[in-house]
Formats: sequence, structure tokens, C-alpha cells
Amino acid sequence: MDGILYIRAIIISAIKRYETVLLFLAKFFTGLYIFSNISGLGFLRAELLFIMTPPTGLLITLILAFLFAVLPMSASYALIAVFASLHLSSNLEIAIIVFLCLLCIIFFYVRLAPKESVLILLTVICFKFKLPYFAPLFAGLYFSLTSAIPVMLGVMIWHFIPVVIDLVGTSASAGFSVSEMTETIPAIYENIFEALSGNTQWIFISFSFAMIILIVYAISKLSVNFSAEIAVLFGAAVNMISLIAAAVAIRLDINLFGMALSTVACVALVYLIRFFDVALDYSRVERVQFSDEDNFYYVKVVPKLLTSAGQKEKRAAVRRETEE
Repeated sequence: MDGILYIRAIIISAIKRYETVLLFLAKFFTGLYIFSNISGLGFLRAELLFIMTPPTGLLITLILAFLFAVLPMSASYALIAVFASLHLSSNLEIAIIVFLCLLCIIFFYVRLAPKESVLILLTVICFKFKLPYFAPLFAGLYFSLTSAIPVMLGVMIWHFIPVVIDLVGTSASAGFSVSEMTETIPAIYENIFEALSGNTQWIFISFSFAMIILIVYAISKLSVNFSAEIAVLFGAAVNMISLIAAAVAIRLDINLFGMALSTVACVALVYLIRFFDVALDYSRVERVQFSDEDNFYYVKVVPKLLTSAGQKEKRAAVRRETEE
């Protein structure tokens, strides 16, 4: 155990020392992954294909990833909106609708809650890596109840992507004619809306994720030992129960074994992050009482785990001196 805590101390010390650099690298590679995936959509207008030919395409992707790492979140989302719309430009009407939808998300949410808006991208990326349940468990543990909004937006966007790609691949563009676009844009919007409203899967998943966030947040705030760990387990249990119920009740197409395996992996990942963030020693819990002229206070003190045997010995020596 001491060896694990010692390794943890070294890793945490390195993270704190190089926090700025590590944060930049994390954002840069996240941006690189996002823009690389957008580049692979394959619906760029013929006149613009030259910008994606090597080495121009790679250079543009690297520049956008760098901008994503240094710009504030609202500007980073604006870059994604423009780049995604550009790569759907073979159908100009759908590109305009996508751009306007993403612009609404930026103006009405991202600009107002830039920190929590990170969960939109996190949710989409988690779905991409087959670990979607990590997003609500992590959000409930480290964010407020309002984090349900960006997580639900992420679920909607993930299910919105295949609908848009299918429409771009099957529908013809009206070109640059304004008169025709005024007729085709409402028709395309109606098709997208019908596809999303007819798909109850994303609606149910959004509701389920919101419930997970509520449960994890509420339990993690309780003054009980291992509240965060218990909260994550309860959230995982609710996730599995709700998805099994949906598979039976509304014929939700889901691989139960894959869902269970993904849930276990998400719980393990959240626990790993929690261990490197806050590791508490519940064997040395103390409750302190004190008062002033107006109030009486009950305080629960949970010490952090020591990182080495040497620190334990030092703490024991200090305690012996105090007792003497």
C-alpha cells in the first residue's frame, strides 16, 4: 500500500509542477482528435477539396488543434461549428442548418457556462469510445446538478450526427439559389426533426443520464464514509437497471453484456481519477465539536491518505510529542 501511495504522490507532484503544459497538451490532442474526425466526414464541396490535400490538410488540422488549446471554450466551439459545417458543404442547406444549431448551443449555453460546456464534448467522445456512462458518473461527482444540461446536449448531438450524415449522403443540394434554399431548408429541418423525435432512444438515454447525475451528486454530498465511491456505485446500478428496463419495455436495442462491461470500465475509470484527485483515510475519521456565542458546530474531519511510510512515522512522532 505504501508503494502505491508513493507512486501516487510522485504522479500528483508531477501533475502540479507541469499543470499548464499538461493541460495544453490534453486540449491540443483533444482538438486534434475532434478535427481529424470531422475531416473524415467526406462531404466537402468539390471546390474546397484542395484544402484537405496533403500536406495542407494536416497543417490546417494542426493549426485548428492549437487554436482549440489556447482559445476560450466559446471560441473553440465556434471553430468546431465552422469546420463541421464546411465539411458538410456538399449540401449547403444542411450545412447551414447544422451551423445555426451549433451556433444556438454556443450562444445560449456555452457562452454562459464555459466550464460545464466541456461535458458536451466529453459525452460525445465517450460515446465514440464505447464508454458513454463515464460522462454522467464523472459529471455528478465533479460538477453541479446543472451539468445534466451539457450531458444531455452531448447525447442529442451524438444521435444527431448519423441523421445528418445520412441526409447529406441521400439528399441533393439546391446550390446557391436563395429562392430554392428557402424551400429546401424548412423541408430538411422537418426531416431532421422527425428523425430525432421518432428515435426514442436518445430521449430515454438523456433522461437516464440526468437521473444518474442527480443520484451521484446527492449521495456524494452526504456526510458518510466513502460517500463518493458509494455514489458512483449507485449511479452505475441505476444506469444498468434503467437500460435493462428500457430493453424490455420499449424494445431498446442494446447489448446487455456490452453495457455491463462498459459500465464496469466507466466505474473503474472514475475511481482511478478519484484516487489521484482525493484519497481519504476513513480509518482516522474524527468528529470535532465547538461553539461560539451564536452557534454550535459539528465538524467531521477525514484525513487524506499519507503518501509514504516516512510521513506516517513523522505524524506518529508529532502525536507522541503532543501527548507527552
